[in-house]
Amino acid sequence: MLQRTREIERAITRSLGRKRTLRLLLMVGGILIVLVAALTFWLRGGRFVSTDDAYVRAAKLMVSTDVSGIVTEVDVREGQTVKAGDVLFRIDPKQFQIALDNARAQLQQTALGIEAMKQDYRRMQEEIFRKNRLVELGTIAAGVAHEIRNPLASIRTFAQLMPSRMDDPEFKNEFSKLVLK
Repeated sequence: MLQRTREIERAITRSLGRKRTLRLLLMVGGILIVLVAALTFWLRGGRFVSTDDAYVRAAKLMVSTDVSGIVTEVDVREGQTVKAGDVLFRIDPKQFQIALDNARAQLQQTALGIEAMKQDYRRMQEEIFRKNRLVELGTIAAGVAHEIRNPLASIRTFAQLMPSRMDDPEFKNEFSKLVLK
């Protein structure tokens, strides 16, 4: 019996040793599990905020052109620091070349119109000059005709009065002065 009691005591001691070991293992393991869970929660939760719709409050600048056009090349990348005068992008020059060619054509058309107006002006000046010369010639002709008519009228009057006043010296003298003026 004694042996049996010793075996039972050993079994109980072993059983108590196992329970102690198990209890110690569970207590230390439980604490370790709680510490690992708390550390994971602290590292992954609360310290960093994440969202799909967040904005950074930093100096941002909207870039636009003074002219509209198709961008053919972008010379900067996102987040790159740029200085004044740096080329940011290039716009397709085709539409601007077309506008420039149209403006040049309109300029040439206007130059041709001005040249035509100058030629018309010169032609009108020449026509006015010719008409003025004709007016001057007409005035001269009228003056000559008047000068020719005046002596003829005097001669006619003299011829009509001559027979009746042939002997009057005063008449002859005044008539001579009038005609020879």
